[in-house]
Amino acid sequence: MKEILKTCLNADAIVLGTPIYYGSISSYAQAFLERLLFAADTYLIDEDGNRVSKIKKEVKTAMIYTMNVPKEMDYFNGEDQLAIMRGYLSAIFGECEALYAYDTKQFKQYSAYVNNMFDAEHKEESEKIQFPKDLEKAYKLGQRISG
Repeated sequence: MKEILKTCLNADAIVLGTPIYYGSISSYAQAFLERLLFAADTYLIDEDGNRVSKIKKEVKTAMIYTMNVPKEMDYFNGEDQLAIMRGYLSAIFGECEALYAYDTKQFKQYSAYVNNMFDAEHKEESEKIQFPKDLEKAYKLGQRISG
């Protein structure tokens, strides 16, 4: 983990992707971000009220969120809740972008699970139509923050 953190702290950009489970980022993503933020934070505030970071340059960051639910089911104020960690990334590293991928496939084979909440045919269709669009958005995000 020390080598990964060292690499991130010296990077020009950091992109982290995570699935969303019950309205939150995965526990693995949460643990990684906590370690990363603690490694970069100083707990100091400058005269303008801004956090002082150990990072002496702006590091562009982005979060890519994938979730099984369609946008219409975003009843948990997901984007607002997910903004909390991006706020910390922005305060310590510099601005953090977000990309939301909705209606992703949760199972490779829906018939293998007891499930009447999601339509397997719809999920297959969404993967054919929406997934390439989400990949294109992710590619463009990478271009923006690396250039």
